[in-house]
Amino acid sequence: MLDSAKDSREFRMGSWVFDSLIYSVTLAAAVTAASFPTAVLGGDPTKECEVLFDDAYRTADWRSAYIECSARAEEGDAGAQYRVGVIYANGRSVEPDDDAAVQWYRKAATQGYATAHMGLGIMYYYGRGVAQDPLRAYKWWTIAALLEEPAAETNQEIAAKQLTPAEIEESQGWAEECLASGYQGCQ
Repeated sequence: MLDSAKDSREFRMGSWVFDSLIYSVTLAAAVTAASFPTAVLGGDPTKECEVLFDDAYRTADWRSAYIECSARAEEGDAGAQYRVGVIYANGRSVEPDDDAAVQWYRKAATQGYATAHMGLGIMYYYGRGVAQDPLRAYKWWTIAALLEEPAAETNQEIAAKQLTPAEIEESQGWAEECLASGYQGCQ
């Protein structure tokens, strides 16, 4: 629940920063998966998911990215799990499914994938696939900030406007405990 048009504009900017991080990778990896076979990628099949996903921002071939990343995500690859979450959250080649997006973001986040914490925070902030909860959003963005995710602090600042100082302090402790425990019991 946003309090003003100014908050909405700021958050969109924070969200845009989040999206541009992905887009900047796309520009750096402006190749197609076909031109970069597994052998060229150092024999690392997880790179195929990255390349197809990043390239999909240019080519709109989200189906190939979804197929490759889903296979890697099922095998437990955190980067692929995050990417499948993005595909579901945005309805790229699949029906939008916020519940599935949250599930995949959570799997990646609990492996320490910093950008997945950003995705979970966004889902909690807007109440997509979970109950709307700025405090939980702030908690996940706090972990992202501790993991040095560049856009995390921007999003924390926006959510903090809806929280008390005690809630902000609680979030910091929760995030540190969550990291120290290897995400045991962190929801």
